[in-house]
Amino acid sequence: MLYQSLSIDQQETSATHGVYPNFAFTPDDSSIVIWALGKIIQIDVNTGVAAPIDIQVEATIALADTVRANITSAYGSSFKTKIVETATVSGNLVFYTSLAQTYVYDKTTGSKNTVVSSRPPAANIFEFTPSVSPNGKQLAIASWDDLDMGAIEIVTLNPTTGQQQDGTDLFRVTTELGRYTNPRFSPSGTLLVYQRIGADSISGPRAPLGAGVYLAQLQVDEASSARPS
Repeated sequence: MLYQSLSIDQQETSATHGVYPNFAFTPDDSSIVIWALGKIIQIDVNTGVAAPIDIQVEATIALADTVRANITSAYGSSFKTKIVETATVSGNLVFYTSLAQTYVYDKTTGSKNTVVSSRPPAANIFEFTPSVSPNGKQLAIASWDDLDMGAIEIVTLNPTTGQQQDGTDLFRVTTELGRYTNPRFSPSGTLLVYQRIGADSISGPRAPLGAGVYLAQLQVDEASSARPS
């Protein structure tokens, strides 16, 4: 073997990118010249010694202004969503997600409000698959952040409005980076089961290992609110 560091060509896509064998001999037949590793490389056919050939090119490239279009939403500043996800019910309160945010709908008053209020205003965190506890005092949600990845979180609820109780924080059940979904409380409210998703076409091959169904033990205090133990 003369040379082992060939770059993968793109002949399966389009031959205009160049395909092997695209090489040439030097006039004395002592070396061949190939493309690899983003460079033009000369290889001695007797010793296999490879060395890049330095090339400088002076070129003039015409640049055009970036095409920009003024796009106006067909829905205006607000619109009605057509799809809601994973509804969970506690009495007259219905919890659901839409556009990756968690809402509560009061069947008695007809009001609709967001549930979580303790996140920073600039936080771009998506919420999915809510599940209300058997006593209606907590809501488990799966969340996603492009920087911190996913988590399972528990929200302490105002039992009257279904919104996050004033002065409370979100309790994070999971501690490892990953993608999580589908939290569910046990009938006693002391256990929480959830799913961890492994490598796939979305996460890529480097997603954290350990895909499967997990069970978290929750500690219930005197006010019948559960938090990770």
